[in-house]
Amino acid sequence: MATKAYEYAVHEASHAIVAWLCGFPVKRIRIDVENNRGATDPERGFDPDEACYYVRNHSADDRTRSLLPRMKRDLAGRLAGTIGDEVYGIVGSEAEYKRDRAAAKELSTAITLASWKLADPRPPLSDREPEGVYIRRMNDFVRGKLLDPHRSAIEALAAEIERKGDLSESEIRDFFASRSVSFGSVRDDELP
Repeated sequence: MATKAYEYAVHEASHAIVAWLCGFPVKRIRIDVENNRGATDPERGFDPDEACYYVRNHSADDRTRSLLPRMKRDLAGRLAGTIGDEVYGIVGSEAEYKRDRAAAKELSTAITLASWKLADPRPPLSDREPEGVYIRRMNDFVRGKLLDPHRSAIEALAAEIERKGDLSESEIRDFFASRSVSFGSVRDDELP
């Protein structure tokens, strides 16, 4: 039976692997079992809250076109912890899930609106993809294309997180290099 520390570590390892594959350097990973918390700190290169606000209010301009793939990558990384827990049969922290779901909802709402407005030709509003459908498609992508093929790396990274409790950027970078996890290997055209 897995320890609570290992369960939190699997959650954070899943976030970290997907962030790395999506081209976000991971600055730090840590778990705090006593406080039912874990954190993975990717360097996104943009502020997701500001990006969502901008895209909702300026969804048909060039900056939105450049933000959209990064927002999709961020959404994939945020969904990864919960999906990783599902893959491993872990019931994690409701506080973590609540935070991840709120961020995913905000991102998916902005992504689906911008995608609809940027479509050429633009379909009728009634044909706009509902955010729940989009999140399910992204969940399937994250699970099938990013997490399942990297299960051994997730397990090894989780063991390292469980052992140390806190990993630095250089330790994370060295780990990914030793496991041949390719930085930024997800292409924009692969993202749902």
